[in-house]
Amino acid sequence: MKKHVFRTLAAVLVLLFVFAGCSKETKATYQSVYDEYAAKIQETAPALASQFREEAAAVKDDMSALIALYSEKVGKLSEIVTEGGSKLGEVHLENKDDQVEYKEWAEKLTQLYTDAAQQITDIYTEMTLN
Repeated sequence: MKKHVFRTLAAVLVLLFVFAGCSKETKATYQSVYDEYAAKIQETAPALASQFREEAAAVKDDMSALIALYSEKVGKLSEIVTEGGSKLGEVHLENKDDQVEYKEWAEKLTQLYTDAAQQITDIYTEMTLN
C-alpha cells in the first residue's frame, strides 16, 4: 500500500513539474513579435488576394460591392498588423525603453502590411480599369 501511495505521489509531482515547465511563457521581444506577425501577414495576403480576385469577378460592375469587398479583404490584413502593433507596444512597455526602437519595429511591420495590401490593391485597380 505504501509503495502505491509513494508511486502515485511521485507521479503527481512529476506531472506538476512538467506542467509548471510548460506554462512558462518566453519573454516576447521586438524580433519575436515581428516574426510572428510578419508570418501571419505573409501567409494571409496571397489567400486574401486570391479570394478577392475570385469574388470581385462576380461584382466588378457594382462599384459599391467591389469597394466593400476590397475593404473587407484589406481589413483582415489591417487586423493582423494592428494586433502585431499592440504586441510591439507591450514589449516596449515591458522593456521600458525609448520609443526609437519601438517605432522602428512598428514601421517595419506596417511596411510589410502595406506591401501585402498592395497585392489586393493591384487587383482592385486592374478590375476597375478593365
